[in-house]
Amino acid sequence: MHTFTTESLLEIGKWLGEALLIYDEVAFVVPHPDKEGQYHRGYKIWVNLAELHFCKILTPLPINGEYVELRFKKLNSKDSFHSAPIENKEEKYGTASKFFEINKNEEPTF
Repeated sequence: MHTFTTESLLEIGKWLGEALLIYDEVAFVVPHPDKEGQYHRGYKIWVNLAELHFCKILTPLPINGEYVELRFKKLNSKDSFHSAPIENKEEKYGTASKFFEINKNEEPTF
């Protein structure tokens, strides 16, 4: 399993992008986000990285007090309301649309 300790986020993102071309789920080890230090990135950074790569972050697995295993799983980009086929342009956000199915109160970015 790949372990990142001092690599830049740019290097990690490049590795992740390449790995996701091959696998639907990618796991790697990083310094524990709850610890303090130069390379102890918080969970928010990892969630953002997952989003940028159209993934969701699965529950982190503790390795020990110093490291955690992070797992990113590809999302089905074809299941997005952004790419859903629209027969009638005026109904893109209507009651029969993918957008209508989203619980906006449970999505903090809405």
